[in-house]
Amino acid sequence: MEDLSEYFKPETSCVQTFFLAQGTGFCIPVYQRPYSWDSHKITKLVSDISHGYASLKDNIKSATYLGAVITVTQVGNEIFGTKRSLPGNILSVIDGQQRISTLLLFIAALHEKISALYSKLHFEDSDKRLEETISEITNSTQNVLRKILCTDQSFFNPEGTAFFYPRIIRVNIDKWEPSGNCYHSPLALFLNKYNAHAVKLHSNPSALEEEYIFDLGTLIPVACEEKDNFKKVETAYNHLRSLLDVFEKAIENNKSESFDTEEIEVLDREAMVNKKDIQERLFRDEFDALATTSLGKDTEQAKLSLKLLQFLGLASYLLGRVALTKVETRADE
Repeated sequence: MEDLSEYFKPETSCVQTFFLAQGTGFCIPVYQRPYSWDSHKITKLVSDISHGYASLKDNIKSATYLGAVITVTQVGNEIFGTKRSLPGNILSVIDGQQRISTLLLFIAALHEKISALYSKLHFEDSDKRLEETISEITNSTQNVLRKILCTDQSFFNPEGTAFFYPRIIRVNIDKWEPSGNCYHSPLALFLNKYNAHAVKLHSNPSALEEEYIFDLGTLIPVACEEKDNFKKVETAYNHLRSLLDVFEKAIENNKSESFDTEEIEVLDREAMVNKKDIQERLFRDEFDALATTSLGKDTEQAKLSLKLLQFLGLASYLLGRVALTKVETRADE
């Protein structure tokens, strides 16, 4: 009997590696249905991730598994875009596109929320060490989140101009090209426009908090045959925003919150401030004595700092402790 294992190469990795390995770009075949997850499925996904995050208090090795994504390796050709614009590793998603699409929307929602919270922080001179700690964690986390949403293809461009292309496109509708006019499917257009929004804010760190909120009104074309599909992406993103608002309420009350028959959980406040192993797991280093002292103050900025750290912790858990299995085969096999 023939050994078929050589045709299918399973590899389990964290979310960060899954999206960023080998300059990966994902494409959705024309026969796949559009984005269609309803609010219950989205809530269940976020609930599972928040449960794993909260479980770090009692199990530092806590992790969440989201199942397998089946892909086919594609040879780059003109249906994906001009050769110099293509990602180094193009994977056609055969099964799992709803999950990875929702993860990309969740990553954008986290990036948006973290940006808005960070813009509200104003530290006293006595809290300088806490400011340095939070700024370093925020900048590194946000950088990874943005890299996942859009792939930087500037190294293919002889002029050296940086172009950021959506991590995922739909075949025969989108192409990886410098022009934003090449993205017409709901998710690819969302990622392209959100990245432009994020780049603009990155160049203007003094922007007001409300400016960090992405205007979804720019997403849906006035005249478009896929208007209903655009609406589904818009609805999903707004639902993810609502779930992050529930997560924020859980932070404020230091306990889980019920939503749509599921629980949105949060890491215990005391564990976040005082458990060095959790700090090292989430942020690669423990907080020093000065930063910990500042976090313990009964001030609005200390409370806001803890809230931001919880969102950064959730993002870190998502990137490094949430896993998928990519099952890869080649188009000619």
